[in-house]
Amino acid sequence: MKKVLVSGAGGFVGARIMTQLADRYELCSFPKGMLAAANETAVQEHICRTQPDVILHTAAISDTGYSEKHPEESYRANVLLPLWMAQAAKRVEAKLICFSSDQVYTGLNENGPFAEEQPLCPANVYGRHKWEAEQRVLSALPGVGEWTAQMLMIFAMGRPDVISYKDLGIRRGMMAAYGLESLSKKQFDAI
Repeated sequence: MKKVLVSGAGGFVGARIMTQLADRYELCSFPKGMLAAANETAVQEHICRTQPDVILHTAAISDTGYSEKHPEESYRANVLLPLWMAQAAKRVEAKLICFSSDQVYTGLNENGPFAEEQPLCPANVYGRHKWEAEQRVLSALPGVGEWTAQMLMIFAMGRPDVISYKDLGIRRGMMAAYGLESLSKKQFDAI
């Protein structure tokens, strides 16, 4: 049975993923509150001890107002933590799936869907941090995969056949840094 490590397992997305995958994978998570204070070494040590096959990184400071008022905390949680996850995933040869946000599009005047080449200019701290995280995670995992995605329709979590949002209209980008194009249950089983 594949081992899946979920960051943010107590959050909105992470908790739903834990529920949806509970009978199909060996699930594990970070200790409650660990990621809020952990440094890079602690994150990497936990991942090395856990030895997951897949890391689903859903942890974030997603409150845009809080991110505006506390940009240093937002940067650590939304840029550095995903980067640390990528580096640790590479070290233990785990697949990494990092969740980004549709907030990367907040600075665009037109409506989507957007082309992959669409220049982005996020209008808030949270969006800018998620966009930077996309770039840094992909740079940390060169040649491993090119697909990333923003969560555009979080309410799709209730669909029994979908864990991701690829079929609901996303651009290439952040969700699957190890060559995964989506998180449909069928494709996730193939990991």
